[in-house]
Amino acid sequence: MHVDVYSKARLILSNAKWCNNFFENIMGYRFKRKGDFNGMVLTSNSETLLSLDMVFVFFPLHIYWVDKNFTVVEIKKIKPFQTAIIPSNKSQYVIESVKELPLKVGDNIQFRFVK
Repeated sequence: MHVDVYSKARLILSNAKWCNNFFENIMGYRFKRKGDFNGMVLTSNSETLLSLDMVFVFFPLHIYWVDKNFTVVEIKKIKPFQTAIIPSNKSQYVIESVKELPLKVGDNIQFRFVK
């Protein structure tokens, strides 16, 4: 399953992989090549501190934590093989992107599923 991500009615990330199970969330970009996906959206059933790590991820990623109201609550650029990336804010979604997205904390986003 894939989604397009919009902000301010503008497409900012197309055809991102929607990861909605434990295995997909844990694997993320592990063992993947930079061009395998445009981005990924990791999901949770509820808001929590969604921590990450970059073990076996071989390139930097831009990370956007998004709350249940689809508001960006935190942004970080993280390096390969970094461990224990713990956000300061609870979120329900995490967008991982190879490229920097035109988002800032406080921006609202929309997910639209790709058919």
